[in-house]
Amino acid sequence: MFYRGLLVNSLCFLAFSIHADEIQKKNADIKPLESIEVIGKKHNIDYFKFNNSEYLFIDEIENQTKAISTLLSNMSGVDLNGQGGLLQVVSVRGLSGSRVQSQFSGIKINSERRAGAATSFIDSFFIDNIEVIKGIGASYYGSGAIGGVVQMTPKQFNEFQLNSSYVYQNEHLVNKLAWGNDDISLGLSHQKANNSTSSSGSLLNDHFEQLSANVIFNFDLTNNINGHFMMMPSLSRNIGKANSDDYNNKKITTYPKGDHYISQIALYSQGWQFNLAVHKHALNTQVVRFNKRENNVSTGSTDYSFNYQRDFEIGELATSMGLDYQYRSGVKSLEKISNLKNDSSFFNVNLDAKQYDTAIYANVNHKINDLILSLGARGNLIKQDTINNISHKDTHITNFTSLAYELNNNYMISFAVNRAFRFPTLSERFYTGTTGRGQTIGNQNLKSEEAFNKELSINYQLKQDNFKLALFENKIENYIERVHLSPNFRTYQNVKTAKLKGMEFSLYKALYNNFSYQMSGHFLKGKDDYGNALADIAPNKLQMLLNYQDTNYRLNITIKHRFNKSRIAKGEQNLKSINTVNARYIYDLDDNISFSFWVDNLFNEDYFVTSDIKSVKSTERQIGLGLNWRN
Repeated sequence: MFYRGLLVNSLCFLAFSIHADEIQKKNADIKPLESIEVIGKKHNIDYFKFNNSEYLFIDEIENQTKAISTLLSNMSGVDLNGQGGLLQVVSVRGLSGSRVQSQFSGIKINSERRAGAATSFIDSFFIDNIEVIKGIGASYYGSGAIGGVVQMTPKQFNEFQLNSSYVYQNEHLVNKLAWGNDDISLGLSHQKANNSTSSSGSLLNDHFEQLSANVIFNFDLTNNINGHFMMMPSLSRNIGKANSDDYNNKKITTYPKGDHYISQIALYSQGWQFNLAVHKHALNTQVVRFNKRENNVSTGSTDYSFNYQRDFEIGELATSMGLDYQYRSGVKSLEKISNLKNDSSFFNVNLDAKQYDTAIYANVNHKINDLILSLGARGNLIKQDTINNISHKDTHITNFTSLAYELNNNYMISFAVNRAFRFPTLSERFYTGTTGRGQTIGNQNLKSEEAFNKELSINYQLKQDNFKLALFENKIENYIERVHLSPNFRTYQNVKTAKLKGMEFSLYKALYNNFSYQMSGHFLKGKDDYGNALADIAPNKLQMLLNYQDTNYRLNITIKHRFNKSRIAKGEQNLKSINTVNARYIYDLDDNISFSFWVDNLFNEDYFVTSDIKSVKSTERQIGLGLNWRN
């Protein structure tokens, strides 16, 4: 029944889109929206701004050596998760891995890692801004967005730019070059780092080297249709997996190669956009147990994405309708197992599958005086096939409703509910073989997760001052949890129900012309039906960012307090409360040249970065220097 309805609605949508211009001529009340703000973005920013979307605008002078995950961890509701190193990921509102969707220029980033899609292959140099969509807006993006969506917008360079920076402790050297104008943008980045040292003096296995580029062409197809082409190759080599394993004497995990190639062609005009993208990626994993065996796993796939969206107004109703399609081809994982005692070896096929994901979606937004109503729905159909002729089909319909009321020119209060879902990944269902944590066995009988989210938020805005407060509760049926079959073997199973609730806030205040501060934090709880703690719940935190800016220099100080975490799940460890301070000074020599100096972990605090039982200690105090030239 669902397939028939999806087909009928898709055909109706296509018919409407094809004849939209005709309809608009006959009905003066239907008109296209003014513009498409960001390629690939599905929500209307004018109506979603009262929800809990948070923006991070990338200032390359301030973040020359920072990975995206580190930058995101300064947001309320967001924190680092899992093990360390270049492939570190984040959690959003206590959810992580395949429950947080990452997108670059509207392209969904997939991964077969249980930890989720690491975005570290995208250099922050190539990003203009990042929007983290939390709450109801996330469900509009389909499977894997229960926790949220990390939406990265590429940077269009419009000048010559040269950046160089160096961190003394791990010899992290970064060189970046860019040039562009309105029609073309070219960027190139190379960085290399040796192993870091923790505050307690132990060496961390977090070395890596990465070369990446980004090319953007903008063109006019006709007088009314604009075009956009983007290509981004990223090559990473010799990536150390920073975890608590004794990598000098017992076991070491390394990613010898991680390659990504993204291409996108987009056409857009007044009120519509069309996107076609390809993402080819491969990751090699090497696990060596000294004097025992060596496992080499090669995983990769080619993902094809298509999106078409119409944005228009019918009278006073702002409406969007769209089609999504993604085909994941050749999702494979091949393993070579070598016995180091007798030099024998054999091969396994851990995964060989493909996936089809099709969806239609729509939303309607209406403002009546001081009241804003938003309604939306999405229908998803997914099909997973393996080389062994095992097939799974799943369907889901999600929806959201949001009601916001402007109390006056400064205050707005909103309440929202939504239903979201997550299909089991190909790896969770079908992967059997070696991972960085040990042996994993897939579970073909996994059910899809279904979530029901409620949220109440208050926003205050007065000139530059801003305050946001959100209270939320998320109930997830068929929650997929990783469980231990034995010390070295793991699998996945559905927990009956998982419940998460929390509060997050942010306050920005401009005190004087030159001085401002921002406070933010979150408090989270999560448990299952039996009262057991859920894994990956970030510890509570409070933080303050102090900014002082004068004519030719600026000073940033970040102070973070992380509360202790004693309620932990299996596979986690207790965390003590800690206070950390990072400081950065930037001096403008003239209009073109800037010099920066920074210290991270100023007081050399010694602490575990996450509650993951394999998490490493924090890096020691790190001192960096940077030079930026623009012309």
